[in-house]
Amino acid sequence: MRNVADRLDDQQAADANSARARRRDDEDAVAPGHVDKARVGALAHALIAGLLAGGQRDPSPERIASASALLPGLADVGSYRVAVRQRTTTSAALYFRLFIPGDEWTFEGAELRGLSARFDLVWRSAAGVVVDELKSGRAATRRALAELREQTARETRAGASMFGEQFLGVRAVILGAPRTSFFADRDGGCATLEWRS
Repeated sequence: MRNVADRLDDQQAADANSARARRRDDEDAVAPGHVDKARVGALAHALIAGLLAGGQRDPSPERIASASALLPGLADVGSYRVAVRQRTTTSAALYFRLFIPGDEWTFEGAELRGLSARFDLVWRSAAGVVVDELKSGRAATRRALAELREQTARETRAGASMFGEQFLGVRAVILGAPRTSFFADRDGGCATLEWRS
């Protein structure tokens, strides 16, 4: 028969394992006194979309920085404004450096709504239509990656419904870890996204 001390040791080990799993799953949670990563992502999306809407396909670092200073939501982050602006500017610079489609692609718009999804950026060429799903951080946890895969599957179905045979798929552009970016095609396939070096 096991004694009380053994059961307590087992319970403490289980509690420790549970706490480690929660920390691993909550890596992207907002800690007290820190900036909400969703806010950074929204500002980065707005900056990239604004530059594209203004005809910028190869903006200079100075142009990106000056545009980031004018973002309407930047004032709402309080004392973390400089850090948020830096992260937002870096995300935009990475997108334009590594992931901007070639000249044969035309920017169609940002934040477009499909039947069951919202498309961050939409691009069109003679080959078809591609949607970019932008992530300014990393899909660092299993849960975050599973949620991103689910989101791109939903966007792929919505894109196929909205654009028909012209729809090619979704580029999951992970700016915080570019090498983990991927392309989800309309047929359910998934491949590593090629990016410029």
